[in-house]
Amino acid sequence: MTKHFANRGSFLLRLALPLTGALALGACSAPGMIDPYENTYVSQVHWESYPIEVGKGTMKMEVPTTSAHLSPTQEETVVRFAQQARRTEASQVVVSSPTGGAHAGAVAGKVADLLASEGIPPRAIVNATYQGGRTAPVVVTFARHFASSPECGDWSQPITETGYNEPYANFGCAQQHNIAALVADPRDINVPRTSTPPDAMRRSQVLTDYRTPADTATPATDTVVISDAIGQ
Repeated sequence: MTKHFANRGSFLLRLALPLTGALALGACSAPGMIDPYENTYVSQVHWESYPIEVGKGTMKMEVPTTSAHLSPTQEETVVRFAQQARRTEASQVVVSSPTGGAHAGAVAGKVADLLASEGIPPRAIVNATYQGGRTAPVVVTFARHFASSPECGDWSQPITETGYNEPYANFGCAQQHNIAALVADPRDINVPRTSTPPDAMRRSQVLTDYRTPADTATPATDTVVISDAIGQ
């Protein structure tokens, strides 16, 4: 009699094990339940949380045509615009004149002369027209690349009440914005430019001085003031 009950208990135990496993699996997939093993990637570095994106836009300047001559202020504005186009290596600068402008042709010619004087190649200066009245301005445009990153200000979590030793949500955002604002050519973020050839004469002199030995620092006569280099 004891053996009969023992066998029956063993049978019930074997039957209960699969049912228990099925209930456990069902509980994991029940709606509203949070899976503790969910494979969700959380960025831990600032350049992934706030990536710098490079896009292309149009720079635009309007030059009044109320007079056939440009004032000194207007000439300075055109010169700065031309310098910006040259620094960004714009492939072309479009000078658009209004069809109905009385002095549009003269103003457009002076703008083109200023662009050429600032180093814009003549083949890169494109003349065009658009529908406009007598007082419509001459529009000067060129395309350039811009670098930008997502807006900062995510303080959703208090950084004084965390024990996980993880970077806070706004970490690195200001740094990314500064890089996007200061980069000389935003295209370098996607594809770095090719390095310029090394100075073989200077390299040979440094190796000679190193073996002598002698001071390998650049001579004072070869130094360049940063402000002078930028102004060139």
